[in-house]
Amino acid sequence: MESRLRDLRKSFSQRTSTVLQRELVPNAEEELGGSGEEGDETDGGVTDRASTAPSEALTGELDLGEGESGVKFTLWHQPPRCLHVRRPPCMIPASPDKLPFLKAEDTRTFYVVIDDGGDLAQKQPDDVEILGVQDDVPITWVFRLPPWLPTPTAFFTATVEPNCTFHIIWLFIVLLALIYNAIAIPLREAFDIYDRPEHMTFWLTCDSVADAIYLADLLIVKPRVQFTENGIVMTELQKCAKNYVRHLKFKLDVLSLIPLDLFSLIHWRLKARYRILRLLKLPILIEFFDRTDQRVKSGYAVRLAKILVYMIYVIHVESCGYYAFNRFHGLNATDWSIGNQHNNPYIYSFYVATKMATSIGNLAHATNPPEFIFMTVYWLTGVYVSAILIGQVTDILDSQRAEREAYRQLMDATITYLKRIRAPEKDIDKVRTWFNYNWDQQKTLDENMLIDALPLKLKTDMLIDVHYKTLSKVSLFKDCERTMIFDLICKLKPVLFLPGAFICEKGEVGLEMYIVKQGFVEVVGGPDLSTVFVTLKEGSVFGEISLLAIQGKNRRTANVRSKGYSTLFRLTKSDFEEAMKNYPVAYRKLKRKAQKMLQNDKQKAEEAAKSKEEGKAEKREKISERIGSLEIIPVERRLSRMSMVVDEV
Repeated sequence: MESRLRDLRKSFSQRTSTVLQRELVPNAEEELGGSGEEGDETDGGVTDRASTAPSEALTGELDLGEGESGVKFTLWHQPPRCLHVRRPPCMIPASPDKLPFLKAEDTRTFYVVIDDGGDLAQKQPDDVEILGVQDDVPITWVFRLPPWLPTPTAFFTATVEPNCTFHIIWLFIVLLALIYNAIAIPLREAFDIYDRPEHMTFWLTCDSVADAIYLADLLIVKPRVQFTENGIVMTELQKCAKNYVRHLKFKLDVLSLIPLDLFSLIHWRLKARYRILRLLKLPILIEFFDRTDQRVKSGYAVRLAKILVYMIYVIHVESCGYYAFNRFHGLNATDWSIGNQHNNPYIYSFYVATKMATSIGNLAHATNPPEFIFMTVYWLTGVYVSAILIGQVTDILDSQRAEREAYRQLMDATITYLKRIRAPEKDIDKVRTWFNYNWDQQKTLDENMLIDALPLKLKTDMLIDVHYKTLSKVSLFKDCERTMIFDLICKLKPVLFLPGAFICEKGEVGLEMYIVKQGFVEVVGGPDLSTVFVTLKEGSVFGEISLLAIQGKNRRTANVRSKGYSTLFRLTKSDFEEAMKNYPVAYRKLKRKAQKMLQNDKQKAEEAAKSKEEGKAEKREKISERIGSLEIIPVERRLSRMSMVVDEV
């Protein structure tokens, strides 16, 4: 029977090809397959090897072929994909007297394939043998997946970079859970008014949410955090998990989740004292502030916020201790203790603890030895903690102001010197404006000093990413070696120009090439330099011919003026020649190319001048023709005509 079907397949080869092209390729919203049992579909090296079981259909790997080998896909950036959902064979209406001429072992109900708009059925896998079809073909619906949706394999095996935004957001979520425990535990133990049965539902809900966050951090996030070993960043999930287990953080995280809350069953109610181990998550506070300090622009604000959190929490703990001490010795027992007249005992306790922590004083006097001891300990603690925190705040503010003050002193010294040499007031204003704008833009006087502090390789990579596209588009440097352009990029230096300042003037010797980094520059001319020929924007380059110092051709041919505040990158002739020492052949080629460009420019200028002269000559000819067509009357004839007119009158 099988041999007969094979013979029948040969006669239906053309029909099979039609079925493959028309019914197996996804069209618009659906893809028609052969009897619901197609094999793996391949498109020019893009393969989807999904499992044959329906329950495992979404766990297949996305194998990129050579055509996509240079493309890097991250967890939240995936290639274009489609979810294919095939109608099960049991839902296909089939007549008992018709049999499908198709043999396949793939019975997937749904699967994911990479879709780049090509033909997904150009090649049929080896495990699928299509003999033909005599019955209805099952329908496969196609749904495009968003690029941010990760594959199951990528999701379950992904690791997290320590300084990425996702990790910092997660640290903040865990920090909120830690802050809740740090505030609620002493509050519920000290103030019995907040630990009554009517509040148990609220506390139980908050405790459960905080514990769930702790558990997710222990089992899901922390084992995925990448680490550095011997200078190599480890991104494998197994290695990251092993590193976390060996770390002290893992032991503290496990201890913080020990369910001592079960001892609350002895009291038949929740007791916050059994949640004291939740405070072992304290290292998350330090880690969050350290990583946030590295990411934000104003790190001093983060450091001030950290000091403020420490101070408020110390006062919170002291206020809880103050109320607990009064409860132990009796409320309203003495003039020093808290009376029943206070509507909110926590606010009053916080107020008293703040005055004690900051050594403000002016409190009720202690009346017995326990109160004396308590007040002495609180005052000593307050003075010690306040001195430390206030000292740290002072250091933070001083370090933030140090650079500004040094910059201000340099500006004042420069202006004082200009006044001493009796410089014009307008020039002094320009210098002052330059200093102020330079500080507002880059917070330093020498931007090169910041870049030079980086390692050479890192500095080169950063500058290449910023300038390579612009410099490679310069006509003079087209088709040059990449390494030569890299060396030239490392020689670029930023320079700031004020509004109306001339970058170069016509006729002066050119010794620099400029790249517009920020702002606008104008090419001007005319008698009073008021005519703007062209405005150069960011990424524009000018003055590159002057670097080659061709004899007699290195003078500026135009006036270039800064329209507003503009920052340009400058490449000097000396730096260019120093870089060209390693590329003598390329240097000679550049000279020939520059000469050719100058000849072309000269030829174009001559043609323009010639066409202009031709236009003037043509105008003169037209004027001559018009003059020739006029009748020239001699003076004697005009006088005779005038006399005749007078006689008639």
